[in-house]
Amino acid sequence: GGGGALPYENSQLKETLAVGDTGAFAYKKYADIAVSDIVVEAGAEATNPSVSVKETRLGSNVPTAITADAGSVYKYLSITKANIETITKATIKFSVPNEWFTNNSLDASTVALNRLVSNIWTELPTKRISSTDAKFTSFEATTEGFSIFAITAEKAKAATKPAPAPEAPKAEAPTEVTGQVTKEVAKTEVQAVSEASKGGFGNLAKIIAG
Repeated sequence: GGGGALPYENSQLKETLAVGDTGAFAYKKYADIAVSDIVVEAGAEATNPSVSVKETRLGSNVPTAITADAGSVYKYLSITKANIETITKATIKFSVPNEWFTNNSLDASTVALNRLVSNIWTELPTKRISSTDAKFTSFEATTEGFSIFAITAEKAKAATKPAPAPEAPKAEAPTEVTGQVTKEVAKTEVQAVSEASKGGFGNLAKIIAG
């Protein structure tokens, strides 16, 4: 903040990951960059891989703002990798301060991590997890790659008394209802024929109906 450099942290592993191996990258500045851990599954062998997380803003690395219907934005993040050519997937753990939800009337259960790919925002599978810091609520999301991300949350719904549900009519056994309706329709049709013909045919119809 204050016009200075945006929060940034790099995490590097001093090891070699084989294809299919997972590497866990930890971040101490989660209060600034939101992300606390990233677990990566290597898609190719990687020696001394590193993953960097940096807060970013619209206009610098974010060409397209996420749409308003996604909710309020906590942070835009740029996540990049080095010394690791491809990844199969990554699990990103991040934390959001509880006061952000309170101050902005937001619902923590609606938090989502969104990823920008080819100028299109996509919401990633995100779930709430237990937090080790009482001042934060923690979440976990999975992604198939790194780029620009946005952490969002939607407004909390106003606490209103639910409207009383209309009393549903007691349903009768469908077979009985259908049978009764069918009989009534048949009776009406036969009577209509009887009235129209007003003759011997009408009398015959009444006999049939009776």
